[in-house]
Amino acid sequence: MDLSFNQFIVELYRSGSRMPQPAFLTKALVSLKEWLPYQSSWLLEFNPEPSTEQPQAAIKFSHGQAGKTPPPAIDIVQQLLQQIQSGQPLPMVLTQASLLSHQQHLLQKALKKSINQHYLIFLDNSTSPGQILLLLRSDPEQHFSDRDRMMAEWLLPHLCEAARLSPQRPQTSVSAPTGQAPTRSPLELHLSSDNEVIFCGEYIRTCINTCENEQNCCTLDAKNDQITLSGTLIKQIQQRQPYGNITVNKLVFDIKTINNICVLRIQPESIQYLLTGRERQIASELAQGPS
Repeated sequence: MDLSFNQFIVELYRSGSRMPQPAFLTKALVSLKEWLPYQSSWLLEFNPEPSTEQPQAAIKFSHGQAGKTPPPAIDIVQQLLQQIQSGQPLPMVLTQASLLSHQQHLLQKALKKSINQHYLIFLDNSTSPGQILLLLRSDPEQHFSDRDRMMAEWLLPHLCEAARLSPQRPQTSVSAPTGQAPTRSPLELHLSSDNEVIFCGEYIRTCINTCENEQNCCTLDAKNDQITLSGTLIKQIQQRQPYGNITVNKLVFDIKTINNICVLRIQPESIQYLLTGRERQIASELAQGPS
């Protein structure tokens, strides 16, 4: 993608780390319209844990909703979680067209009862609390296309991830469990007190796969699913704990320690140089023009 696209992603993380969350979301959702036009948006938070009871869900933030009735947050979350719990995993981005093309007619009909406009849903149930970003278009002729869906699949994870960084985050009715390990992010690598890798996010894996001096920082097993850091890199990390930063292959990582877990996180300026396999595929398809 072009430079302005990279700058948009970097600016998301910069703003997210500096601005209170409501101010950040207002700025980010307005800027998003340049890449993914919509009329109104709603950010929902929910408890992603399986439960026989009605799921907890709350509207965290809304934008462009003047005069509009709030969507039924609990109904939407319940419909999506029921689909997942039935053994039918959902992609991270849903539209009416994508549900129909994948023969998910029952879910499409259920959502149609709750949402009476063209919708695009970004779903992240990998963290607690989970998040849903709902984008709506009021014009009946302006549905969300496959191109819109791919753009959302690329941009919205960054937007929601940056929102988690926002300081002065207000409390909501849906809270994350306390006393647990830090939330896992695709931008992070987690080390145990024994310096074993216990989590490796997708962007960290991309960094490792493209590292010119891989053997100097880590080793990967044959299936590429087990990572061992080199003694040299571990020593660098230990020297900068509990808070500091290191540079690996020209990429800068912040270091902090949470509940005896060492968390390495890619700095915003470095993210623009890394593309996951899926993002490379999306970039190739978007470069082919409108669909």
